[in-house]
Amino acid sequence: MTLSKQKIGEILVINTVISLPWGFAYTNISFILVLLFVLFFPKSIGDLIFRSQYLPLFLFFIVHVISFGTYFEGDFLVKAYDLVYPLLPLVIFPLFLNNINLSKLVFNRLLITFSISTLCIGIFVLIKYMLLEREMTLRNVTLLYTNIHIPYYALYLITSLLAMYFIKIRNKYLYSYFLFSLIILLFLGSKMGVLNLIGVLVLYILKEQKKIIKYVVPLLIISLPLIFLYTPFGHRFNQEIIKQSDQSRLRNWKSGMKTISDSFWLGYGFGNEKEALQKHRPKNSYEYKEGYNSHNQFIDIAITFGMLGLILYIFMMLYYVYIGYQRNNFFLIIFILVFNISSLTENLLDRQKGIILFSVFVPLLLIWERNDNKDYIRQTKTK
Repeated sequence: MTLSKQKIGEILVINTVISLPWGFAYTNISFILVLLFVLFFPKSIGDLIFRSQYLPLFLFFIVHVISFGTYFEGDFLVKAYDLVYPLLPLVIFPLFLNNINLSKLVFNRLLITFSISTLCIGIFVLIKYMLLEREMTLRNVTLLYTNIHIPYYALYLITSLLAMYFIKIRNKYLYSYFLFSLIILLFLGSKMGVLNLIGVLVLYILKEQKKIIKYVVPLLIISLPLIFLYTPFGHRFNQEIIKQSDQSRLRNWKSGMKTISDSFWLGYGFGNEKEALQKHRPKNSYEYKEGYNSHNQFIDIAITFGMLGLILYIFMMLYYVYIGYQRNNFFLIIFILVFNISSLTENLLDRQKGIILFSVFVPLLLIWERNDNKDYIRQTKTK
């Protein structure tokens, strides 16, 4: 049996969303397969590149390439692979997703598959934690066995929850997924993940289920003391926010602001941002010894490309919010908002997991709008 180009594309896109929450090797193989598909089945890309909805993604990639080529000194080819290659999804996935036609049924299955894959990661690490490694924290078990940084997994969980809501999954499954996400994020100690999750819950209650407020408020009053006393989230919140015993993140951001001021408009160039940041850190600080990044995507962009680059980045994000608003595509709007709120404490576009999630979901949600999301209906009656 011969597989058509359309069927191959559907298989690859499903494989891609399955691989997203898992390890680097699987995700990278999935991306290489997509890259080969784009090369073997070329489509006229001239009009695609200059379509307004994709132009910000292409410009963002081009700015990185030009900056790298202009500023970087050292082993060029090796660093080009390390730094530029991970950014290729910004270009490749829009080309790929516009090379196939996703039906509404396939699109729904795609998002359900992504949600199940993300759920499986959580179940896997919980089993490892409970049965094999009880002497370790759930956070360390997750890093050890999946190699996924906690803020990224939190973002994947919340995106999965949004996907289930917007394709109209039964409420009982939606509530179960929310409860699972909340529990695992509390025990992973993800402050920003819990904050985003609560924000999504508030939006849901205001839009869909105002009547459940009378149940949610008493539940929160009862559970908050338990959360702050007995979960890693409560411990981290108490130490870092209340007692402020760990000043490394604030100190890191202050160092980032000093770094920006020394090269305000054009930055230090792609590939040089960490070295520039290190020069403005206290030599005996934890972040200096560990060589951390800025832990703020906006500060990182400003260090790398200056204020001109930061303006371009903010424009890109606001542009996609505007498109979502213009087309009543609230999935796209909330995804962009959650992504950027998460970026306040993490350089999400420094790692493959963040780049590919953004590169897949922005074009995917534009396709969802193109396929007329108003026609998405519940497959089963909501209870």
